Amino acid sequence: MNALVNRFVAGDIRTSDFEKEYIVAWRACRDNGQLQEAAPNDQQYFDAVFCAIDNYCADPDLRDEGEFDDQMLLTEIIELKSQWESAKSG
Repeated sequence: MNALVNRFVAGDIRTSDFEKEYIVAWRACRDNGQLQEAAPNDQQYFDAVFCAIDNYCADPDLRDEGEFDDQMLLTEIIELKSQWESAKSG
């Protein structure tokens, strides 16, 4: 899942594709036990990315107040990734 996040942050994947692919990957990891076996910090990070994506709405006509647009999601993912990497190296 981190490779997917890296592709998104680098601009190598569209937001809508990232949303779909990450949700599929997260659910697969959850269902096969990989998330439960991950270190607590990793598990928290991947769950936080999932929650950020869950708060994303691509259609401005359907977007509720507080939901992320494309740029807001990217900003949130960059911040989560930065916090996770800092925690791993600290």
